[in-house]
Amino acid sequence: MNWILFLPWALLLLLMGLVVVLLWLALRLFSARSPLKGAFVLAIGTIAIACLAVFYVQLFIFRHYFQVPTGAMAPAILGNHANYQCATCAFSLAVGIPVDATGFSQERLRALVVPCPYCGGDRLLSLEPEVQGGDHIEVELGAEPRRWDLVAFHAPESPDKIYVKRLVGLPGEKLQIVGGDLFIDGRRLVKAPEELPDLWLLANDTRFYASAPKLAISAWMPAPDGSRWRREGASWFFNGESSGEERLEFGVSLSDQDCYNVYSQRAGRGNPDVQVRDVLIECSLGSFSGPGGLGFHWKHGDREVRATLEASGQVELSFEGTKASGRLSRPLSELKTVLFAFRDGVAAVLESAERPAVLQLAVDPEELASASPPREDLPCQVAITARQCKLAIERIVVKRDVHYRSDFRMAEIGTRQPMVLGADECFVLGDNSPNSFDSRFWRKALTRPAILGMARGIAWPPARRRAFGPGAIPAPASWSPPRRGSPSLRLWSSLVHRSGL
Repeated sequence: MNWILFLPWALLLLLMGLVVVLLWLALRLFSARSPLKGAFVLAIGTIAIACLAVFYVQLFIFRHYFQVPTGAMAPAILGNHANYQCATCAFSLAVGIPVDATGFSQERLRALVVPCPYCGGDRLLSLEPEVQGGDHIEVELGAEPRRWDLVAFHAPESPDKIYVKRLVGLPGEKLQIVGGDLFIDGRRLVKAPEELPDLWLLANDTRFYASAPKLAISAWMPAPDGSRWRREGASWFFNGESSGEERLEFGVSLSDQDCYNVYSQRAGRGNPDVQVRDVLIECSLGSFSGPGGLGFHWKHGDREVRATLEASGQVELSFEGTKASGRLSRPLSELKTVLFAFRDGVAAVLESAERPAVLQLAVDPEELASASPPREDLPCQVAITARQCKLAIERIVVKRDVHYRSDFRMAEIGTRQPMVLGADECFVLGDNSPNSFDSRFWRKALTRPAILGMARGIAWPPARRRAFGPGAIPAPASWSPPRRGSPSLRLWSSLVHRSGL
């Protein structure tokens, strides 16, 4: 057996032996002078050895650290990549590099010609002269995962590799992906807008226009021409205290593709990209005055949702004659942020991305039998509206929800037909759905014994160090991944077998 499997225990014995030797020397020194001092030193030394052992076992024996080579979980977890910055708006982005990076010379990295997704500029400057390695992940071995948690496991079709994916399907469930959404036992799996922020992917941010004030291209455009909407850097202003409703429209296509996948497309794909309809719009308010209000408009195909926020704080959501009313905690003039979200068939208005929605309205049927798959070739149209007010929006951030692809030729599991999971089987997906090799492709299902534990966060590099958020829905109390064999063997076996995604 490889000696590296015994390395953590050998290091532990070495450290404890060193402490014992130091304790023995101190004990001889003090015992000769005072038996009481000798007993005190012995007690302190015993406590120190116990603390050292507990700390070491917790940090290294029951923790799993490995480097992720691919971008199936991007942008939450980056694989091998190169960092770029737009020369026009200064937006920084990562571009995934295949695991076999042979041929990626400095010249090739510098010659990347991809339009900036924020300003349209075509000058992306390489920030490093070489390919950067993937994130190092910390995994808690044997931890009980919940739905939406990130789990580490031995790949069903490549047991010598360790993958990290998001747990979406639990044992005994019937799962199907329809129109980018997940249906469990025939019911749509709805994520609240404030839950799982890692699944909200940045699509546009007006603050990157501040460094390019003369740039003609803008994601947001007033309609019609001659509107009272006006842009200054990252901010938008509306001056129309006596005007009717006027719209500020988002003119960028919300597709499921981004620059990260330029070099790393997976074979067997269906359409090059699909249009995403789940969107989050966050407006940072600088000022508001007047008797009117602002609002949001969402449209996809023949479905149209309107949100109206009055100056007094009254809120209304409407869809095809159905209305829901609520109230903000304060008048618009006192709020710093307002948000509109459409996610998993539910429209919502929020005051903060971290707090529950002020008002929600179900738009799409919850039952799969009653739901018609949305057309993935139709763009989603969103707009901000204002009337009878003076308004300053200092920043507008647009995010899209993860859209799980079901149109790939080789992805037949849980897509065209429901997948019924056995009593010992789970279903996992990657956040970077267009470029993730996951349960949709595997002929062999992921089983509970193959799960090592939960991915707790990024341990390295320091600039990306962070913890992953908890899952939204607890797993059944009767289910937890088994603790098989020696944790140290599972931990250090990853040093022998290269990990993958």
